[in-house]
Amino acid sequence: MIKILLFFIVFWLFFNQIKRITWDEWNTVRIQHFPLLLLAISLVFVNWGLEYLKWNLTLKTAQISSNRTQKTKAFLAGILTGLLTPNLLGNFIGRLFYFQRRDRSAIILLTLFSNGAQFLASILFGVIAIGWVGLSEKIGNSLSTPYGYLSIFALIIVLLTYFFFERLPFIRKRKQFQKLDVLFKNDTLFRFKLLVISSLRHFVFSLQYILVLTSVGISVDFTWMGWIWQVFFWATLIPSLWMGKLFVRESIALLILAPLTTNSALVLISSISLWILNQAIPALVGIPFLGKKKNV
Repeated sequence: MIKILLFFIVFWLFFNQIKRITWDEWNTVRIQHFPLLLLAISLVFVNWGLEYLKWNLTLKTAQISSNRTQKTKAFLAGILTGLLTPNLLGNFIGRLFYFQRRDRSAIILLTLFSNGAQFLASILFGVIAIGWVGLSEKIGNSLSTPYGYLSIFALIIVLLTYFFFERLPFIRKRKQFQKLDVLFKNDTLFRFKLLVISSLRHFVFSLQYILVLTSVGISVDFTWMGWIWQVFFWATLIPSLWMGKLFVRESIALLILAPLTTNSALVLISSISLWILNQAIPALVGIPFLGKKKNV
């Protein structure tokens, strides 16, 4: 109920912000630097290529053998189910169709850890951004604020939970998680590798954001990367119900990035374009592969 309430609050804020955008602002939306947009589009393959590396690492750690075609189809199906589930956590659903029942528990557990690594990367870069550029131009670039302390505390908690999850007392008692200890012994650096790849992926779609913003004519400097990290940071913390943070990230982008430019419409268009490139189009590609069962 809290998640639903937060989602509709964000949804309401989103449309209130759109109302403030004038027709003149909408009318000036143009692609001014097409090569930069093409570069952002090309990075979609890098973005999902890194996620595919995490998927390969998951199967290797689970000691599940599969051919490239099977892995790729499962991966594409997972993109679609991830988009249709809250916070993109349901990507394991599409992947399960292509593997035997005995392998499914390992895929679910390790895929959730893969998702957790991406969550942790967003928190990590968000805390760095708060220390770098601040929460706003008025507050300044310091972590010595209530939000800063809260961010550091959240980062420590998430880090400890991520790296010592199977040792938590209330987790060790649960039968469905007892297999984790065995899986992690197959690759003791599994979680660290996931975090490194997730951090690289976070940097890639942050760079995409910069490129799309610049392609529509927004003049950005190096500090914009810090503000963009904060957009992902707050979007990560706020739950969503469907479609991969659609409306949630756009609302936060308008709150954080719109004050830095004279045209809020450009920020909104850039954010939606990034969602289309990185999530909507890959999900459409995954539609033919959802539900085509193999080896079950």
